[in-house]
Amino acid sequence: MKLAYLTGSHHYPLSVPTSATDKQRLCDALSPAYIVEDDYEFNRDDHP
Repeated sequence: MKLAYLTGSHHYPLSVPTSATDKQRLCDALSPAYIVEDDYEFNRDDHP
């Protein structure tokens, strides 16, 4: 896979959070060459 596009940590209308751990697992499984994270609610405590 060449590109992984990750959306925000909260999804409207259900507001289901996607943790940094889950995003990391996804990237580890897919091994993309590039990762784009579009997260307007970026939180330093949740992302190393």
